[in-house]
Amino acid sequence: MANNGNYRGVLVDSEQYRIIANTIQHKHVIHYNPPKNTSEMQNYLDKFWFRLGYERATTIVVASKPNNILNELIISGLIYDLRGMKLPSSDGALYDMMHEILTGKSTMISNCNKIRDVLAKHEFLRWCGAELESVFNEHVYANISEVCGNCIIGHYFSNINGVEGALPQVMNESYFRTEFRDLISFSTEDGQKKLGAIMYAIPRFGYDIIYVGGSPGKAWTRVLERRGFKGKVMVFDPEPLVLSNSCDLQIMHIDAEVHSIEDITSHPIFRIYASVGAKYIFIWDVRHSQARRMGSVSRNECIRREISELNQICGSAWFRDNVAIYQLKVNTILKCRRHSTSP
Repeated sequence: MANNGNYRGVLVDSEQYRIIANTIQHKHVIHYNPPKNTSEMQNYLDKFWFRLGYERATTIVVASKPNNILNELIISGLIYDLRGMKLPSSDGALYDMMHEILTGKSTMISNCNKIRDVLAKHEFLRWCGAELESVFNEHVYANISEVCGNCIIGHYFSNINGVEGALPQVMNESYFRTEFRDLISFSTEDGQKKLGAIMYAIPRFGYDIIYVGGSPGKAWTRVLERRGFKGKVMVFDPEPLVLSNSCDLQIMHIDAEVHSIEDITSHPIFRIYASVGAKYIFIWDVRHSQARRMGSVSRNECIRREISELNQICGSAWFRDNVAIYQLKVNTILKCRRHSTSP
């Protein structure tokens, strides 16, 4: 949205601020209310300039009345005027918009878009990104053979032999569009659509699933049902598992956090429910319940701990012997205001 990346903050009115006050947790708010006494004005502006230069959080200037100084800041490109604009309804979209405005061409979003466009121009790639920008990217459908494990009938991927069937060809988009249209009609949340789109590639005959952090929504279980998955699913998550009343999957919800491989293999419910000699598909999608309220330092420290725990889990002998397919979704460590989205 921003072309120069020089914006020091965004300008909203009081009504907009009431909407976003609880949405953006890590923020720096300036309620612009200059004094009527002209002798106090210079001191007020000095403090305002100083606060406008704050870089450790998203700066939000709140002002409903027209003001010449604010108009000059808007014209000079120092603050971005959002007044009168309809803001995104979802938290994630609002974060992304603010981040894009304040950092311009240097944002992770812009960089991911550039990387995506370059990669998608190569032929016969197996494309793993399930975000909307990939799923409906014209270059993706023109040049790649597979999206999120979904490919034309007669071509599929074997862990042992690679692509089986005829040589991979450009994917016929009608199948995946039909499936994705079902997701869109099933859920209006972008996060649910993405979880569902990624899940299309997961089911394998003869495998069970270990899903660490599988509590959000019903989209991923709906996809497993549409794909005819018959294996067991063991979900480790302290949050309640949401299932539709008609769900006929073999799902066991284990109310526990996972910080090591022993938290999985030694859990009494897992030991009872797991099949002898089973091979597993391992999915890691852990969310910190307080992530939106954390500053960048605290958030990055949580991510470092998560990566350390994942290294221990994936490097264990049990994991190497029993997990055939795995999918890891981990935040990227950044020094900016918000976590990145993967290209």
